[in-house]
Amino acid sequence: MDPGIRSDKPGKTPMGMELVPVYADEEPAKGPAIISPELQESEHTTTLVENGPLVRSLETLSTVSFAEPLIGEVTLKVEAWLEKLHVDYEGQTVKKGDPLFDVYAPALFAAEEEFLISLQYSQDPEKSTTLDAQENLAASRVKLRYLDMTDEQIDRLAEKGVVQKTVTYYSPFSGIVIEKKAFEGKAVPAGKTLYRIADLSKIWVNLFIYENQIHCVYEGQEATITLSELPGRVFRGKIVFIYPYLDPKSRTVKVRLEFENPDLLLMPDMFGRVQLEPHHMGDGLKVAESAVMQTGKRSLVYVALAGNRFEAREIRTGMELDHGMVEVLSGLKEGERVVAAPEFLLDSESRIRLIDRKFLPLPKFKRNGAATPDMNATMPEMKGRSKNSSNGKAKNAAPHGSESR
Repeated sequence: MDPGIRSDKPGKTPMGMELVPVYADEEPAKGPAIISPELQESEHTTTLVENGPLVRSLETLSTVSFAEPLIGEVTLKVEAWLEKLHVDYEGQTVKKGDPLFDVYAPALFAAEEEFLISLQYSQDPEKSTTLDAQENLAASRVKLRYLDMTDEQIDRLAEKGVVQKTVTYYSPFSGIVIEKKAFEGKAVPAGKTLYRIADLSKIWVNLFIYENQIHCVYEGQEATITLSELPGRVFRGKIVFIYPYLDPKSRTVKVRLEFENPDLLLMPDMFGRVQLEPHHMGDGLKVAESAVMQTGKRSLVYVALAGNRFEAREIRTGMELDHGMVEVLSGLKEGERVVAAPEFLLDSESRIRLIDRKFLPLPKFKRNGAATPDMNATMPEMKGRSKNSSNGKAKNAAPHGSESR
């Protein structure tokens, strides 16, 4: 199959195929190969070298995941005790401004008292002879805001003029509770996560592209995803980020896609088939990838010539293309035909030649100076005698001068 591989003894090629002996009466190793009539050229054995658009599209399986910027954590900025929960289980949908829990926090209680004292001084003309009272009132209001009290709660506190033991905390964003660590009566330190809330109106899908495919992806590239759980539904999104580093183990680059999910049909951890928009890379020569034999450092094809002859030719290939095609950089011309599956065709031809050598005619032996008739020639006579014997008409002895067989 590869004229460059020769050996003076039986063995195997680097590709693991058995070496086939070549005899002096056969075609020279460096010349075009002749294919037997049993494997003559047909629409299934050769393919055309084409000149046309070079298109590559990628399709792969991936998993739906949360959009990280749309995940929020609810924490407290002070040590507190949870008095009452308004959201008490995971999976519950909340909207921005919905109550989450009521807490008692000593630091928050003291800040409320400070605010009310500043308010009293600012409203008493005898005690607020300077701007200090107004400045203290503004500072105490800001302090309550920093402790996550809303303006409505601060105004209600100023209206009542009485410090409340517990304060209600409201959700800072909308979404679904995906993690809950809050329990009534529990003491929680400052900074501890109580809820994780995710907005699923947008989701992410992460792809892993091999390094030899990275030229086919770019930010803004359109994509679609389909899921077996939702037959007939096609969701459209696009690439929003290509990670600027390579995984050294898998030799892949991570690519992030974003999809709109207004009906919340796409759920994290669902499996989906993602297809990227075809990437057009201009026009050029292309040939079926199955027609190219890789022999280590070289790429070979077998070009069909006149008279049912085939010539091995080294070519340079480029990018893999859609529909099982590969770009041809040099070595072929438009309109030429090459063997579509050379591993099968030429291996079959080699085996046919090997079998033909094994079934050689039987040699002719001489006895008493006379040549013994060829075995093939005696077969009809033997068949005839066997038939006569089966009919009961065979003679017990051979005629005089003949030999018994």
